[in-house]
Amino acid sequence: MRTPCAAAFALGVVALGPMGTPARAQPLTPDAGEGRQLAAKLCSNCHLTEGNGVAAPRADVPSFMAIAKSPRTTPESLAAAIILPHPEMPGIALTRSEIRHLIAYVMALRE
Repeated sequence: MRTPCAAAFALGVVALGPMGTPARAQPLTPDAGEGRQLAAKLCSNCHLTEGNGVAAPRADVPSFMAIAKSPRTTPESLAAAIILPHPEMPGIALTRSEIRHLIAYVMALRE
């Protein structure tokens, strides 16, 4: 269960932007293509990150497509899951831009 504080932090990461970081260091526009590359590099050991794969690396881990299609999935819930991962998910240090790119990729899979 996520705490209200964690949800507020995740919302801030998604909605407020770089939070004091110069715009040139943190692009404001998320790039789903960049997110796809990050997913392939960082997430594909456990998740099926492409929509057309044959089988997930781990049967007990949802695919990115399943995550995207879930009615409970929002950019804020994705940010919270990345920033405050559950015990089975490793904590990976990501920049705010990388988090935004990953979220843009997962949300693009919904379409």
